[in-house]
Amino acid sequence: MTTLKILWKEKQDMRRVQVAAVHQALAARDGRVPASSSALSFRDLRDYVLLVFPELAQPSRELLLYYMDDDDEQVRITNDAELDEAFRLMRELAVAAGKGSDNAVCKIIVVARPQQPAAMDASSNSVVHVLPGDAEELMASQQKKKMSDLFVDFGKVVEKWDASAEHQTLKKDLVSLLHEPGCQEALMEIMANAKFATLFQTVTEEFQKDGNFMECLVAVAGTGDLGDVAKILLAKCPNARVQVERVLQQVQYSHNAQLMSASDYFEAINIEETKQDLGPVVAVFEGDVTCPDGTVLAPGEPFDKVWKLRNGGPNKWPIGAELSCVGGDKMQAPESVLIPSVLPGKSIDVSLRMVAPTKPGRYTGYWRLSTPDGNRFGQRLWVDINVMESEEPATVAVDTKEVRIDAPAAVVSTAGTSVSVPAPAAVLTNNEEELRWSNQLQALSDMGFTDKDRNMALLTQHNGDMDAVITGLLSSV
Repeated sequence: MTTLKILWKEKQDMRRVQVAAVHQALAARDGRVPASSSALSFRDLRDYVLLVFPELAQPSRELLLYYMDDDDEQVRITNDAELDEAFRLMRELAVAAGKGSDNAVCKIIVVARPQQPAAMDASSNSVVHVLPGDAEELMASQQKKKMSDLFVDFGKVVEKWDASAEHQTLKKDLVSLLHEPGCQEALMEIMANAKFATLFQTVTEEFQKDGNFMECLVAVAGTGDLGDVAKILLAKCPNARVQVERVLQQVQYSHNAQLMSASDYFEAINIEETKQDLGPVVAVFEGDVTCPDGTVLAPGEPFDKVWKLRNGGPNKWPIGAELSCVGGDKMQAPESVLIPSVLPGKSIDVSLRMVAPTKPGRYTGYWRLSTPDGNRFGQRLWVDINVMESEEPATVAVDTKEVRIDAPAAVVSTAGTSVSVPAPAAVLTNNEEELRWSNQLQALSDMGFTDKDRNMALLTQHNGDMDAVITGLLSSV
């Protein structure tokens, strides 16, 4: 039988009673007969509250009833359906706790506030006093509605977006994310952060002004906030990994293209300027944004290699500078790409779209920056990847201990005669790195990143910094 714990919040006065006892008390008062001995109507609950707390039965007071849900949030009860939901939830929680549904306890919170008049004269100076708890509830409700409205507005913008052919996949992924189970709640939670709420609001408002949704997305991509949103969304909705990665990749690609078009590479070149000595040109390698050395890829897998470079000299980079392949494996990248003119002290992400070779092995390609007249500057850059088949390796690990596996004896044919060659010595599998990052590897696997070799390489490179690892994984897709 369900038990009620009724708390008068202002007085901190609590009563504990079973539903059957509530029916008995009401029957003794006015002879009412319940529809079910195990159920309780909203009217019955309200009347019983007034019976045990008669001070609440005043015309000047409004009686509010609440229950605490499984998220420890206060939910108001206004009718039979909402009260039934409270009982259902409490029974479910009791079963989950191993107590059985008959031992469910439903906590009812009673709040009394001054009754507000139906109409108030405009000249009246009367003030309605609102309890602090009610004010907090009102503010929370208003904030939740604001986030809900922002989510709905953003959804409408995506639906109305007349995407071009090249952005149809992006639109499809965004629509899918907005309807992915759990994503709506996660996005509304993200929007509750003022920093991220501004991002969504900016995109929505700018679209309503000129209707260019892609430009709005690209504009916010330069702030870095979009990447932060992607990481939070990925952690909360790992099932949406594919859509999140594709959206981030497409927006970042458009952002880089915009940087190129906005640079002064496309300015009219003054003849006199080309004649003068522009001084030393300096490029400083700051780090691998994506695909660090030793990244493991599947055969034929496309990837973007991105380096972060800084103009470390006193002069801006010349107009028409290029990044060119100077040796090694080009991996289907173009022979050269144009580089925007970068001002002193500024940094830029330089990216190449490449495709991993089809045969397993280690591949390295070398690249250099050069001025329009062919003079190289900056450090040599390289791409270093390992191509591996997706099959599991032959080494078997049991209980995370090292296991020796003897290789079969090889057979060599010499002049038509088979000669047995002794098997090589057993190989000792070193699981030290895997054991070191076991917790982080499990967390990444739960998020949907199942490539253990790539995860371990990034964990080692970033010394276990999960934010840096997730950023690297998202960027290398």
